[in-house]
Amino acid sequence: MTSHIAAPDPAAEDPRLLALRDLLNDERIAIRTGDFARLGDLVARKEKAMADMQALPASRIPALRNRIEENQRLIEAALNGFRSARSRIDQIAASVRSCTTYDRNGQSQQISLDSPAIERRA
Repeated sequence: MTSHIAAPDPAAEDPRLLALRDLLNDERIAIRTGDFARLGDLVARKEKAMADMQALPASRIPALRNRIEENQRLIEAALNGFRSARSRIDQIAASVRSCTTYDRNGQSQQISLDSPAIERRA
């Protein structure tokens, strides 16, 4: 009968790896819950933890690479969402300030709603 022994978690062997793993988990939770104010503190702590990792052999770090890459993807997705929301807000704000119309030849023109050329009748 063969027994399957799970490979040890490399992060469990070194407190520096454990600290970075915990920071990456905290960062992931902050990103996924939208707690972006917390990221500033986590980034500073993560930079320090990464600096502490310089003394470790490179073979010990891949265990956390997936967590780092996942957090990077989450951050990029959040930034894309912010950009899309900002673009939509700008579009809505522009539509309130002006109106696009077309003449009989199909040419478009912008009319500013603040323009004195617009006659308002009561």
